[in-house]
Amino acid sequence: MGPLLMQFVAYMLSLSAASYQHSYKATAAGVVAHVGAHFRSTCVFLYYNQETRSMGNLELLLQTQKALTRRHLSSAIIPLDQLFVRRHLRCRSSRPLYVLISSDSATGSALLKASSSVHLSKAVWILLSSFEETDTKPMDDYFRGIYIPLDCEFLVAHRQNNDVIISEVYNLNRDLPLSRNYFGTWRQDVGLALTNISFFERRNDLQGIVMKVASMTDPPMSVVRKTDNTLILGGFFGEVWHSLEQRMNFTSDCYIPEDRAWGSLTQDGSWNGMMGMILRGEAEISVAEFAMTVLRTRVVDFTVPLFDTRNCVLIRQNGDKDVIWHGFLEPFSPQLWMLVILTKLVIVLCLKTFNHIKLRFFGRMSSESPDSHCAVYVMGVFYMQGVNRQTRFYSQRVLYLVAQLTALTVYTAYAAFLISFLTVQKFSLPFNSLRELIDIGSYRLGVLANSAHIDDFKNATDALMKEVYAKLIAPEEDHLPISIEEGMQRVCDIDNYAFMTTLEVALGLQNKITCKLSSVLGASIPESLTMTIAKRSPYRGLINYNLQAMFRSGTIKRLKQRSWPSKLLPERPLWHSVDFSSILPIFAILGAGFVASLLLQTAEILVAGRRNRVSTV
Repeated sequence: MGPLLMQFVAYMLSLSAASYQHSYKATAAGVVAHVGAHFRSTCVFLYYNQETRSMGNLELLLQTQKALTRRHLSSAIIPLDQLFVRRHLRCRSSRPLYVLISSDSATGSALLKASSSVHLSKAVWILLSSFEETDTKPMDDYFRGIYIPLDCEFLVAHRQNNDVIISEVYNLNRDLPLSRNYFGTWRQDVGLALTNISFFERRNDLQGIVMKVASMTDPPMSVVRKTDNTLILGGFFGEVWHSLEQRMNFTSDCYIPEDRAWGSLTQDGSWNGMMGMILRGEAEISVAEFAMTVLRTRVVDFTVPLFDTRNCVLIRQNGDKDVIWHGFLEPFSPQLWMLVILTKLVIVLCLKTFNHIKLRFFGRMSSESPDSHCAVYVMGVFYMQGVNRQTRFYSQRVLYLVAQLTALTVYTAYAAFLISFLTVQKFSLPFNSLRELIDIGSYRLGVLANSAHIDDFKNATDALMKEVYAKLIAPEEDHLPISIEEGMQRVCDIDNYAFMTTLEVALGLQNKITCKLSSVLGASIPESLTMTIAKRSPYRGLINYNLQAMFRSGTIKRLKQRSWPSKLLPERPLWHSVDFSSILPIFAILGAGFVASLLLQTAEILVAGRRNRVSTV
């Protein structure tokens, strides 16, 4: 009986193992298939190790692969020692799904090695574990030393009877322990039931971690103040960053670059300024206005744009205005002037005609004024002098009334347009484009030192941009202003000096400049301003998510209104008081009339004296 009993027990164990393997195969395939469908993964990689194969689980992997194929998911079985090879972290059309069949020590060692050599966030991971969902210590011990970035979707499946509880794990940074969130539950008859909380909402609490931030003072965009030996961020970008701190529950340590520069590519291939700080790991993000350029995207990432503006050329607005001698004729077009003259002639001819008819049928009335000077009367009407003439004929009264109303309408329209013409100052810009700026030959162009503007011109493929750099910027590159305010003041202090900068920044600094500036929008380049962040930073997606939420809620708009003056002046003042140059033509006409009257009076005296002498003789 002993051997028979042992054979029966072995048979029952084999049936139990086969039943477990079948159940596990169905569970693994169901979990993997539903997770892959949720993330729209088009390829699944099943990793195994030597221990798994020796235990006979390789057949289990093959059966799981077949089950995935029946669900129209492409899959491959790969040795576990290839987990940390970069070329396997690729999928042509979507993020791949990497399945770790076992939570044994070999898998943990391979995962530890992979976390230090590859970017885990490029894939979705799922570990089919043997951990109890309620017992966190074994899982914490298993993931100790393994860094799973905040933006990585790493799932751990815990089997409980016929259900599978799925958790997601991640690290806020390399020094903090593992964090866990509930992701969903899988059941054979129901499928995958997921949490209704979005990915970034589940990870929005950074639990008070400290971020290293680089910034510089450049009001009104960014301001750095020192309070109790601590650097405090201000300005528009600083206010945006403080709102992010409150929304995401973190704090910041602020640092200023020693060279006080935003960052540009130097001749030895390194980056200076805040860009260099990010590349060297001295800061994780730069809270200041950065132009998004192709050259910078090669080494850093950007947040969503906070400003869409233009990088324009500023020049000094000269105090002397061009005298327009025909300015008093400008309110009306030549055709309208001809129509006014024609109207006067028609009214005069009508008065003459009516006068002849009256004389023929009624004769001259002794009580009426002579009407031989009707042309003078009409001219007086159009010069708003009125008509001092009596007539009892309604035909003439109607003509004078029409003349009076026409003159009033023309005078009112002319006066309104003339006031607008005189009070809206028009300055002749010395150039209207970068091409004209080069051709004029007398202007110097400045840009912010160690900024993206230099890189834009220096590394441009456009011939015009290269020519601007070679002729206007390169000769002054060692003496460029280190701040936008300094560059704008140079426009006031130096003749024929132009400065290229962001229009919104120039508007915010206009009250600190000692002269009036004009912007040459024809010589401008569109740009987007944003913050820079370390390449493949795990916080970039979460920061962008919160910035977009701030845009939707109107918070960004409110912070802009707080950081800028309540009423920004336009690039050119809309109107000014009328100066002497505007009315100089009138004084010239008056002076010419005065001189002409003196000459005529002198001529009349001479003629009269000669007549007197002739008559005496």
